[in-house]
Amino acid sequence: MAAAALAGWCCTAAAGELETARAALHDQLYLIAQAHAEKALDIGEAPAQALLTLLEALQGQGRYDDILTRLERVDSATRQVLPSGALAYWQAQAMLKTGRPRDASRVAEAAAGAGTAYDDALRRLAARARREAGDLTGALELFAEADRGSTNVQTRAENALEWASALDQAGRADAAVEVIKMQADLGASGSAVHDGALLRGRILMRQGRSAEATMLFNQLAMNERATEAARVQALVEMSVFTLAGGKTNEAVAYARSAYDRAKAPETRRLAGFRLGDLLCGDAVTIDEGEKLVKTLVREFPDHPASMRAHLKLADALLQARRAERAAAEYRIFLETYPSSSLDADVLQGRGWALMQLGRFTEAGGAFQRAAQQAGDPAVKAECLFKQGDALLADGRCEEAARVYAALARDFPQAELADRALYQSADCLQRAGLGDEARARYRLVADTYPDRAVAPKALLSLAAMQTESGDADGAVRTYTSVLDVYTQKPVRADAWMGRGKAHYRAYRFEAAMQDFAAVTENAPERRDEARFMMTLCLYGLGRDQEARAAAASFLLDFPESPRLSDMMLWLGKFDFNRGRYAEARRFFLDYAARWPTSRWADAALVWAARAAFAANDFTGTIELVTRMVRAHPQSVRLPEALLVQADALMELARYDEAVLLLDQVISQAAASEWARLALLRKGDGLFAMGAGNSTRYREALVAYRQMLAQNSQTPSVTLQLHFKVGRCLEKLKQIDDAIDQYYAEVIIRFLNERTRGTWFDEHSSGLFVRAGFTVAELYEQKGRPEQALRVLQRVVQSGVPGADEARQRIERLRGKRAGNS
Repeated sequence: MAAAALAGWCCTAAAGELETARAALHDQLYLIAQAHAEKALDIGEAPAQALLTLLEALQGQGRYDDILTRLERVDSATRQVLPSGALAYWQAQAMLKTGRPRDASRVAEAAAGAGTAYDDALRRLAARARREAGDLTGALELFAEADRGSTNVQTRAENALEWASALDQAGRADAAVEVIKMQADLGASGSAVHDGALLRGRILMRQGRSAEATMLFNQLAMNERATEAARVQALVEMSVFTLAGGKTNEAVAYARSAYDRAKAPETRRLAGFRLGDLLCGDAVTIDEGEKLVKTLVREFPDHPASMRAHLKLADALLQARRAERAAAEYRIFLETYPSSSLDADVLQGRGWALMQLGRFTEAGGAFQRAAQQAGDPAVKAECLFKQGDALLADGRCEEAARVYAALARDFPQAELADRALYQSADCLQRAGLGDEARARYRLVADTYPDRAVAPKALLSLAAMQTESGDADGAVRTYTSVLDVYTQKPVRADAWMGRGKAHYRAYRFEAAMQDFAAVTENAPERRDEARFMMTLCLYGLGRDQEARAAAASFLLDFPESPRLSDMMLWLGKFDFNRGRYAEARRFFLDYAARWPTSRWADAALVWAARAAFAANDFTGTIELVTRMVRAHPQSVRLPEALLVQADALMELARYDEAVLLLDQVISQAAASEWARLALLRKGDGLFAMGAGNSTRYREALVAYRQMLAQNSQTPSVTLQLHFKVGRCLEKLKQIDDAIDQYYAEVIIRFLNERTRGTWFDEHSSGLFVRAGFTVAELYEQKGRPEQALRVLQRVVQSGVPGADEARQRIERLRGKRAGNS
């Protein structure tokens, strides 16, 4: 520039302070240069040179206000020896840098044209000031005037660059290209020419003349005489262009080449961040990109580009679903740049990362702070919505409902307002606040009748009515949806929902009509409708039609998600009707095809029960063993082991059965299965008592343990007391056995029946057997009168077996008569 070119104006350099100042200026040690230049001025050492050196030192520090102050203090003697135009140049330059472009233009234009060495610099400075002031027309005239008035090729080249840039700014791109062409024809060299080529390439690229632009950029990148900055920028421009054309690999290659050539800090930063940005955009290279960006951020910690690159890295990690690393980078970013805690985008990004990690409490806090900082109402609403999502995911349904509702209330025009109000209703429902949820769903439908959430809200309301037992209310709501809305998916949901409401109310014919409407109007849901129609046929007592429909379902919908349920239903259906072989086949097919489903273990248990019912006891044992091996943590293990124990007992393998039953009792204590196991254990021990009376005692203990639980039905209690009597009888404790049978079986049965207790045939049979046994024991003891009185009890009870009791009475009486 002019100041640098004219700094050595005096032909002989003074020694001492000025020489030191000039050396420091050359080494860009501006404070030292300033100090020694001021000393030179103070001692009067070459005042003109000292002043110009001081002004350059202040300029190097960006202290333009101090330049203006110092210029006001220049004495007349110094003014006389300064080159003409020097003071005007420095005053205009300082005015421009301190935000006074009009004053700068006025001073520079007034001094230009005097035929001094500063004329070119003053015209260009005036043009620059006009451009800064927004007077592009005036600026262009001055740039043109500077070109015409200068004979210095290098000056014209530098001026051409600024002139072309101003023309481009003014929307005159073609004229800018022509000026740069003229610059190239000057034969000048240096950074201005290379920057001109870059500008020309950018303009051509904008104009769609990509072939010319790419040729220009590639030539510049390969030009060994070009500056590093120009070559690197040309490669970066090519990277941008190829990426825009979808050629990502080429874009990365250009960026790598740019980074490899870059040695200076400025070019390393430019090319490095470009390459890092591209690498982070691909999941395959994101690790390399992360490493590069972090290196550059450490290298340029205070540069604005580092802040942008760090944030883009966090965003890229989030986009690549590297949530943990993304959350960490957002945290580091917030700690490194505290002011970013007021940036809604940064807080949102961290919130998304935390959501992906399942750290919902922290995510909710991040979204809440983002909403507080967001200035755009749409962004604020989005942040509140995500805060609600985080609270919902965290199980804090009531809080989520309040946040969603507040969004809908405070931002009624927001795109998310209707969804937020619906979500508030959904959260109230999840929180168990049924009345509030139903009212909120109704509010959604009333507030947004023309939005997609309206039928969705009504369908949710109707489903709640169905679940709460208000089938009629549900039917009315579903019917209102069918009366208003024409969308096929909505109508299919309404028919299906209304059909299920009718089904719950045992109105199977009406339900079938709705399910039939689904099959006709929503082919994609035919399987679901046919499944429900099968259940309706069963509910109507049309069992054979129901089974035929179920079998047809298996053939018609082999890919249906309800296929497994239908197969299980068929297995249970056949089992309950004694078709054990077919039931077993369905259960085993289910377990084989859906081994990880929640009913796979149950299917194997039912298959074992089917085998047991078909008297295949060995098969039963094998199926339970398979179930235990396949589902070792199943909650149905106690039930399965009981079935296996029953099979072992049928095979007279009582000792093995008792061991299994002990396992059930210990592992499922206080459960119904433990109670049943204890009963079976008593039976098993009793069966083993024939060869070892100790087993009778153990069985007696088991039965009495069950009686002590006081949780049995009257029928089970009667059965247990009868079995206690049998144990006492086997132990030859005859009097105790008689008392047990009489007091706890015979009299208990009669008393319970008097109180209205109903006993099944098995219990009645135990009553009769107890009466007969007591009579026989009395007869054995030679006390026929007592035997007759017990048998009279049986006759008077009127239960099946009374006729046999009469025959026994007649036999006893005949025997007595014969003995008398």
